[in-house]
Amino acid sequence: MEQLGGLILSKTFKNQTKCNYRLAARAVIYQNGKVLLIHSRFYDDYTFPGGGVEFGEEEYHALVRECQEEAGVIIENVRLFCKTVEKRELDEEAYMLQESHFNLCDIKDSCPLKLEDYEIELGYEPVWMDIDEAILNNEHKRSLLNEDDYDGVLERELRVLYRVKELYN
Repeated sequence: MEQLGGLILSKTFKNQTKCNYRLAARAVIYQNGKVLLIHSRFYDDYTFPGGGVEFGEEEYHALVRECQEEAGVIIENVRLFCKTVEKRELDEEAYMLQESHFNLCDIKDSCPLKLEDYEIELGYEPVWMDIDEAILNNEHKRSLLNEDDYDGVLERELRVLYRVKELYN
């Protein structure tokens, strides 16, 4: 599986020594020239559907669950695509090392959204976006940030958006 670029390092990281590892499974769903993304009205950004693999959960099952919950889709034909690795500060002593596996997927069916409370508060909604529009939006959002840890999330999503653009152009 191709790793996109080097380690994404949080701007706030200060040499913490305790590591919390997190594996995330994310979906790349492309149809008719558009990609399915999750728009946050709070952040006004676009991210790929997906999230953390829970303790004891298979990565594939986490991907299926997250796509149903966040995007309201049942996926099929899952193929590993690429990965990113991020290192970000959690607190004064600990950092998180997050490895995100992105998977190319097709849609089999739709289902109701099952958003968590924080996702509702952030205004999560699935949208079909032109890749160039999503890139422009996330690049603009990133340009407005100062020393914000959220920059790593945007860097991760932009790396994958650019790679998806290469794949489908």
